[in-house]
Amino acid sequence: MNEHKDVGRKKPRISRDQVTEIRRLFQAGTSITEIAKTTGIHRHTVRMHLKEQPDDTVANEVRRQVLTQALVEHFKELKRFAEVEFKEHLDASLPEEERTGKERGPGPINTRGLLGLPFNGSTGYMTAEWQRMYQFSARDDHLVKSLREHTKDSTMWVYYDAWKKKVAAFERASRALWQWTGEEMVRLGYAGPQREINESVRSSAFGWTLSVAWGVDPLGLKAPQDIKIKEFVKGLKKRSVTPAKEGAILLLGMVEGRPEWSDLKAATQELRSTECQNELQHIMKQLDDALVSIELMYAFPGHCGLCPV
Repeated sequence: MNEHKDVGRKKPRISRDQVTEIRRLFQAGTSITEIAKTTGIHRHTVRMHLKEQPDDTVANEVRRQVLTQALVEHFKELKRFAEVEFKEHLDASLPEEERTGKERGPGPINTRGLLGLPFNGSTGYMTAEWQRMYQFSARDDHLVKSLREHTKDSTMWVYYDAWKKKVAAFERASRALWQWTGEEMVRLGYAGPQREINESVRSSAFGWTLSVAWGVDPLGLKAPQDIKIKEFVKGLKKRSVTPAKEGAILLLGMVEGRPEWSDLKAATQELRSTECQNELQHIMKQLDDALVSIELMYAFPGHCGLCPV
């Protein structure tokens, strides 16, 4: 008789964890009577919770565990990014012969070289260094934004913004010339049927542009401070000219008329100055110190566009 009375009663309140445990045990093949004994919950209550949307709680619990794990992995990725890849974009550029090519590991930002400026070297080296500093991959760009969103109150971003401000003129002018070289290569026919750009031509042209703006003549034509693009191009033409070099020479011959060219020269000389390098050294030291606290974090508050929940 008591059993009939219990059936009509309002479903007793039990916790979500208890409901999850009931349904987990039932899914594992445990009888309702055994579940009641194991959990200490009346068998009619067990039965009522099993009858009402029996799959939802289990599904929600699985979903919660999956999302929790995804969030943990997201935090691990941000921590790794803060420790290694983020710093790689900020590391000073070393002379070409000192760059080992080893993969960067966790450690302080390298300030033993030129900050914000590719060190003068071969055309390929200067282009590669510029890309390391100023061409974030789509993934890295997303991670910078995510890291900033999760750590927006950190003083690190004050110093990062200060660094970006110091290199802004060089970044703006060099990006414009990088874009221009690609567009001109297509116009001049140095692109394939699908408009793929010949990277060796582009790398040579851009690297030489950076080198001349640096104030160092890799051909030894004149004193560095007197180097001019037209004289540089003449010197190139006197040497053996490969098809790739010919394309680079064509681009160099046109760059002097670009407004970004004078901006690039001025910004390069500013970054090379002792005063500017000292300021950047100070900024990087502060930024590095602020990064330490972020590297020690195992979870990050807030929400970003990459968060799985």
